[in-house]
Amino acid sequence: MATSCHVDCLALPTRYEPDSDISGVGVVINYVVTAGLAVFIIFLYYVTVYDPSTDPFDAVQEGAPSERPNPLDDFLLKWLRSGPAYIAKRFLDSRQVLSFRTKAQLERVLIKCILLMGDLQIVTGLAILLSGFAQFECGLAALKWRIILDLSWFSCLTHLSCMTMLRKHLHTHTFQRIWRLIAMGILAAILAAGLLITANPNWLLLNENAKATPTICITGCYLEPGPNKSWVESLEPVPVQSWQPSEWFWTPVVSASFIVIAFISRIVRLHKTSSLVARRATEWLDGQMQRFLWALFRVSCTEGHMSGLGRSFLYRPIFGIFMILRFLLDSFPSFAAEVSWVFAAFLWGTWRLVKDLSPNTKMEPFESSKETWTFGQIVSVFTLTAPLISVIGTLEEEQIVSDTTRPTKQTAALSALSAPSWLYQIKHARGH
Repeated sequence: MATSCHVDCLALPTRYEPDSDISGVGVVINYVVTAGLAVFIIFLYYVTVYDPSTDPFDAVQEGAPSERPNPLDDFLLKWLRSGPAYIAKRFLDSRQVLSFRTKAQLERVLIKCILLMGDLQIVTGLAILLSGFAQFECGLAALKWRIILDLSWFSCLTHLSCMTMLRKHLHTHTFQRIWRLIAMGILAAILAAGLLITANPNWLLLNENAKATPTICITGCYLEPGPNKSWVESLEPVPVQSWQPSEWFWTPVVSASFIVIAFISRIVRLHKTSSLVARRATEWLDGQMQRFLWALFRVSCTEGHMSGLGRSFLYRPIFGIFMILRFLLDSFPSFAAEVSWVFAAFLWGTWRLVKDLSPNTKMEPFESSKETWTFGQIVSVFTLTAPLISVIGTLEEEQIVSDTTRPTKQTAALSALSAPSWLYQIKHARGH
């Protein structure tokens, strides 16, 4: 039997009651730890496995430019790996820290982990966002909606990390690439829309006495009769002149822009054609800047000598701008930039979540003495074991493959050792 919901925006907001399935300790731990683990995995992959000299799209078509190592990735990886390489050579008498086989096994383990985490988070992220939107008309508290957005941010971050790391894998698995992009596009669109509707000064009124206000009464300001007038008047001590746009406008706008730009970037990087077009456009822009700089250099010369005034006030400032632009052009397509973006997004999401959970420097939702561990919280915590199970399963598969290939190598070795005696018997028979 269907039930209808009705929200009276003229009524005073009731006392805020935390929902353990939204702001409970177990749920928050699940989202934050999963996103943090994804950030750690992508960093570990970059430091140990990633090779900037290889083509992520495998065989390059004839006539197409080959993948050249990104200078920023090449420099950073040589610097990061120089220390472990020196230790391995100095104390272990080995030229490599990780053998080719070990790197391949580690890559397979990390890929399986990030795939599983991405699949889980894309489902949970869509579920919690759609559930939140569905509860608007039933009076979902404004603070709960803010926390839902914060948790969905971590889900989006986990899946973006997945697509960042699996560029080569998703290129060879077309169906996986298509459905992941579609699912990620839906999640990013819903999350961006949810963030933008909070770009409203009325959200600043969410103090301890008003955080239970129905979300639809704040964002609905499109519905009649609108927000509760007496509720706004009760908060009159907060001067309207002190409301800075950065407090209610820029935070959700920056967050939504963050998600949209990151998603568009993944679309470009996951497809070979768009990646080649972006690279050629970057190279063309770099060439045009070099020509302009060279022309400026010749104009600033007087009979073979640099003009002091032109060099100081014209050539040098533009040369500095050129070097900054050149660094940005090299940094944008680098894997290091992707890792940095993911880490920055994790810190940004953590800051937003802490701010929403403790609006008055008081972590009320985390007071375990007032909280009951519900079914949803327990399931969320146990879900964290899924990546560990995936790692164990992958290692077991690697061991099985190793065990099946080892007898073949031993048989070949024994055959090689027995070959001389076999040849000796043939020669001895021919002699007789």
